[in-house]
Amino acid sequence: MWSIRDSMDDKHSQSEFQTGSDNKHRKLKRIAIIFTVTLITLGLIINFVPTFIARHLIESEFEKLGIEHSGIDTVRVNIFKREVWAGPLHIRMSDSDLGQLGELGIKIRFFPIFKKRAFVESVLIRGVDIFVTRSPDNEIALNGIPLNQIFPKDENTKTNYEKSAPWGIGLIKFELLESRVIFREKTGGILTVEIDKFSLSNFRSWYPNKPGFFDLKAQVNDIKLNWTGEARPFAHNITFAIDEQTRDATLPKIIRFVGPLGFKRKEGIYNSNMKHNITIFDSGRVQGLSEGTLELRGLNYEREGDFSLTVDRSEINLKTGYTLSENSDFHLGGSILTKAEKIKGVIPKQNKFGVDGAVIELEDLNLTLGADKAFQVSSKTQTTLDNAQFSGTIQISVGTLLDVLKYIQSLSTRKNAALEQELPIDPKQAKMTMPQADIKVKKIISNSLFDLKSAEGDVSIETAGSLEGSEINYSFSKRTTTIESLRSELKSLNIRTSENEVSIDLRGNTHANDYQIKSPIGQARAEKIESVIKECGVNIQPGKIAVEASISALFNGNKFSTNERKDITQANVTASEIMVNNKGSIVVSKQEMGWQSDVDFKVEGLDVSLDKGKTANVKLSMLELKDAHANQNQEFKIESLSVSGLDIFITRQFVEKALKIRSDESKKDNESNRHNDNESYSSLIKKIQKRLKEQGLYKGAIDGQMGPQTEAAINAFRKISGLPANRKISGLPLAVVGLKKTLSALTDTSGPPIALSFGHFALVDGANIRFQDNTVQPAVDIETIFKIAEIQGFDSSDPAKRAKVRIVGDINEFTHLELDGSVGGFGPESNFDVSGKIENIELHTYSPYTAEFGGFMLESGQLTTLSDTISKEGNLDGLLNVELEGLEFTPLTEQDQDRLSARLGLPVETMIGLLEDSEGRISLELPVGGTISKPAIDIKPAIHKGIGGILKKVFPPTLVASILISGDKGDLSFTPIKFSPGSKKLDREAKTYADNILLLLEEQPELSLDFCGRSTYQDLASKADLPSKSQVSKDMEEGDDSESNQEVSTIDTDILNKYAPEMIELAVDRTSAVRSYLINKKGADPQRVAECRPYFDVNDPGSPRVEISF
Repeated sequence: MWSIRDSMDDKHSQSEFQTGSDNKHRKLKRIAIIFTVTLITLGLIINFVPTFIARHLIESEFEKLGIEHSGIDTVRVNIFKREVWAGPLHIRMSDSDLGQLGELGIKIRFFPIFKKRAFVESVLIRGVDIFVTRSPDNEIALNGIPLNQIFPKDENTKTNYEKSAPWGIGLIKFELLESRVIFREKTGGILTVEIDKFSLSNFRSWYPNKPGFFDLKAQVNDIKLNWTGEARPFAHNITFAIDEQTRDATLPKIIRFVGPLGFKRKEGIYNSNMKHNITIFDSGRVQGLSEGTLELRGLNYEREGDFSLTVDRSEINLKTGYTLSENSDFHLGGSILTKAEKIKGVIPKQNKFGVDGAVIELEDLNLTLGADKAFQVSSKTQTTLDNAQFSGTIQISVGTLLDVLKYIQSLSTRKNAALEQELPIDPKQAKMTMPQADIKVKKIISNSLFDLKSAEGDVSIETAGSLEGSEINYSFSKRTTTIESLRSELKSLNIRTSENEVSIDLRGNTHANDYQIKSPIGQARAEKIESVIKECGVNIQPGKIAVEASISALFNGNKFSTNERKDITQANVTASEIMVNNKGSIVVSKQEMGWQSDVDFKVEGLDVSLDKGKTANVKLSMLELKDAHANQNQEFKIESLSVSGLDIFITRQFVEKALKIRSDESKKDNESNRHNDNESYSSLIKKIQKRLKEQGLYKGAIDGQMGPQTEAAINAFRKISGLPANRKISGLPLAVVGLKKTLSALTDTSGPPIALSFGHFALVDGANIRFQDNTVQPAVDIETIFKIAEIQGFDSSDPAKRAKVRIVGDINEFTHLELDGSVGGFGPESNFDVSGKIENIELHTYSPYTAEFGGFMLESGQLTTLSDTISKEGNLDGLLNVELEGLEFTPLTEQDQDRLSARLGLPVETMIGLLEDSEGRISLELPVGGTISKPAIDIKPAIHKGIGGILKKVFPPTLVASILISGDKGDLSFTPIKFSPGSKKLDREAKTYADNILLLLEEQPELSLDFCGRSTYQDLASKADLPSKSQVSKDMEEGDDSESNQEVSTIDTDILNKYAPEMIELAVDRTSAVRSYLINKKGADPQRVAECRPYFDVNDPGSPRVEISF
């Protein structure tokens, strides 16, 4: 039963339960409040404490470094959102530029942690300004903050690497926006990098083969960059793929950083579109491929004194691959194609060049650089140039070549340059400089292969290729060369160097069409030229340079002509073909220089015309020279020389003009020598003094003065050397001539004599030589036809060896010419034995020349000559037989007749009359003597012999001998008719002599004689009772008249005045006595017994007489 107690108990129980429940609620509420407060506190701690700590740490670090700052309160750290934000933030040190961080936002994820992956979801950086400077001591500072303060070096810090599983890292998104980095170089250069955007995305190390992406848009000194691409930085082999665009790059923008480069003009824009693929292998090898286009527009550069260059537009297409091996060996390969328009430039020494268009393609490019410094460069190059031009000088120098080779050697060795060696010549002086010239070529096309290797200082260069050019124009010094087309093929050019040797080997050929040269002198043309370098080798060793070459050339359709000028004979030359083959060598050492050359030469269809053929013309079908050899010992050998179809026409006008030109040149040379003599007199004496001092003959100073001591030394040397002693020479040029002879003897370096030899010379098919002279009347026309002309086996170096000589020909059809014999040696001491003859020369043909030079006309007559002459060591011994038949001539004037008679020693008619036989024939034997240098043909003995033959018919031999002796001394004359002193009567002996004279006149109807009376000192002595003849008279009778002008004795003037008229009258009476006897008593023709002027000579100690002369 339910009871009140129970009810009360129930009420009591309910009350207790309610009280317990309230306590429990209060406890839970208290816990909730505490938890909430705790959570709020933790939230506040998490949200604000990290920010506070970050701000505190940053601020304290800045203060410790002395960095001024602002904006630290913008740093915010949100752990719940895994975000960090800051900005704007400014920092700097002292007075440096203010650095800025406009905005920074980072979001990081660490989950799932059990996979050890942490990556940045996003990074945003905006408005960064950083100023970087490099001090003169190469210290780097950021906004004035030294880099070593930001990143101090702690040498005691040791890094412990514990082996554990690495965390995976990743970057979802990174952006750097509107930021700037300014770098100031210690030299003053500024590099400004303005980054519009730089982003990285999707980089995860746990997906190594999936690419991440990047994007860069920036300006570097206002050069626009737009780079995009992808990369796999976490892959086994790291790769990069880059698309690169560069715009508006200019040289001034680069100069802002690198500093002034000395450019006066620096215009031009560079743009590029490139793609790069780079792989970095885990082994360390790097491999890449770059391809794209580089564009250049409006280039205009000039550095004063160095060069200038302008290019309207250029485009370079590249496709290159490169590799850097694990051992640091580098290799580059691929191709480069360059196209350019309107190129102009100037290089040093004002050498100008220009090209309207250019295409240069490098194919199969190969560049290898070894870790051991060995390298190789090779390529195949194709070049096309349109309207190429060059104006300036070109210099080829052995020294420059050696410098280049030495530099290439130095790239592959640490040793000294290999070509530091002593050469027999100065390489800097061994150069060839072409004069200032203008060169224009319409089109050039070249193809070449090039291979350069260098290892341990040994260099090898091998190249080959071809070059084609069209419409080539080369002009200098008023001379112009044009070539319609040219093709050169370089078969091979090999250059090799080692430590002590350089060798060059060249082979190639050239073909040219329509080659023309024009100059103030004239013009030349070859329709076609072909030249071949069969071999050309150069070897350079210490103290020695050797060159060997074998070259051939063929010229077709050749023409040459000179312009009409006063100083040059107008000439035209044509040759259908000219061929030359030459093989030679040169060796130069310090001791000597040796050379030799072997030549084959041939000309076909040669035609040489002077003054349009009016004055001279030479034609030949072919001239061929075979196996010609020459060397430094002056040895010239020819195996064979043949000329066929030779036809020569020559006139007197040409000969005279040639002689005049030669005479004018000699005068100019003499004037030049006299000028040089005056300038070099002192230096010449110095040279002589130095040489004489070396020989111990001169002890004085080398002062260039001709003092007594110098003159004595010169005379001593001349005496020792067998030279004539020095004389006092008036006139500086003559003095210098004498001194030069002395110096020549002191410095005699004459080599061996010239040695000339040839196996065979011949005029094939004969030859025709015609001489014409229209300047005289009648005109002279002489034609010589050689039927045979040959020489065999000539050798001047071997006098014992005799060459056979044979010449056969006709002159003007009816005159026959022959020469036959042998010749040994060459020069003034040669040996020969030659016989020759010329038959039936028609003398009237040469009458105009006898009239011009001799004063008489040859009306008729024939001449035949026979000669046999021997030379022994240069001494001549021979006989020339001359036969004249039917000779008739006429003196032009009396003056010409007198002049000719005076030259012959007796009247011409008399001479001819005495020499002709009864049939009108004159035969003379003329001895040939003297030497080859000074041959002597004495005509007087022959004439005297002929006259003597006539005289012997009338006079006794003693009288004939007297006449001939008189002729040897001067004019040919007779022994005079002698008279007693003071007498004018003929004695018996005188009359007998006069009778013989009359017989001679009767034998020679053309002969006329002159009779001249003479009175002498003996006549005066007999009248004035003076002393007898002096010793001088005895000398006179004995034939010594060298002092005939000396007075016999001193005679009183009164005596001379008293007896002189009587002495003259006595001389006249003696002439009359002889003529009266011959004319009145013997019947002689008065016109043939003439009278000449009588005279009295007191100084004549000879006998009184009447002289008889022709």
